[in-house]
Amino acid sequence: LTVGPQISADLSDVTDLEWSPTGSTFGYIELGSLKTAAPGQTVADTLLTANGQEGVEKYQWSPDGSQIAAVGNLNGLNQFELLVLNADGSGLISVALDIGCDQIANEFAWSPDGTQIAFSAGAARNDPDRIYIAEADGSGVTRVSDASTFDIGQISNISN
Repeated sequence: LTVGPQISADLSDVTDLEWSPTGSTFGYIELGSLKTAAPGQTVADTLLTANGQEGVEKYQWSPDGSQIAAVGNLNGLNQFELLVLNADGSGLISVALDIGCDQIANEFAWSPDGTQIAFSAGAARNDPDRIYIAEADGSGVTRVSDASTFDIGQISNISN
């Protein structure tokens, strides 16, 4: 009996399984940790580690697969942040630390060219009331909606 590679001990702990745009790697969240692996790899690479209540809730590959954006609480303060890192796990940054909002919501989307990210944020995570656009490196954060905007749904890019 030959047993193949085991990326996760319990597949019921795995969510958001998604191929990179290049098709060379896949990513997933396992118990709040963001992991990637290539076909045939026997041990996944852990890019962002969960610890207790901390962890990643959602992630998205950049259009060219070179970066990953993720929303998570990694600081232990119950503050959800929008994080961007290289696909190999290096270069981790927190986007929009100083926008005056306490929580980043789960809604965000890459621009088609991968240079910007649109995201929602507000005083409470379940009540985002503003939409922002930032450069992928975290610079140039700009609010593009009024503070009176409520009921923000899914953010996505629609090409013309």
